[in-house]
Amino acid sequence: MIYGLYDPHVATLLDEALRHIEHLRAGAGRVAALFPQVLPDAEQTAFQAAAGRLEKEGVPRELAARIAAMDALFNALDIVEVADSLKRDNEPVARLHFALAGELDFPWLRAHIGMLSADNHWQTLAKAALRDDLASMLRALSADALRTDASPSDPAALITAWKARNSVVYERFR
Repeated sequence: MIYGLYDPHVATLLDEALRHIEHLRAGAGRVAALFPQVLPDAEQTAFQAAAGRLEKEGVPRELAARIAAMDALFNALDIVEVADSLKRDNEPVARLHFALAGELDFPWLRAHIGMLSADNHWQTLAKAALRDDLASMLRALSADALRTDASPSDPAALITAWKARNSVVYERFR
């Protein structure tokens, strides 16, 4: 050990950061274990098709499934954070998150953001900002939908209650 470089406050911050990272990793793993069943029908179909293509090309089944889940896994940390903030289990939050995304056509929006040209650094940053804004909106909308009196295990009831409370916002998204 090099004396004089150790700061107990920095060590405490690092310990807290490592615990938080481990918590997020474990939560993301629990969300990933729900794939593809937690995904809306259209995304399940895309997941199965991608995994099937990879398997036909010789990729082992488990690895093919993990690769096919990468796009949906982008949402895992948001799901874990929403679940933590509302003191809910990850599974019902994930089910609602993906159902609401499907209801509001977020996969279509995400795909079209991905198709935008990015011929230079600034355009690439703009695309990343759009993806981040979309993810932030879905995280906030999911948290809001979970704050209803509807059954937390029924995504359809939560979405119906959210749409009733937020008809103007919903119509704007449609």
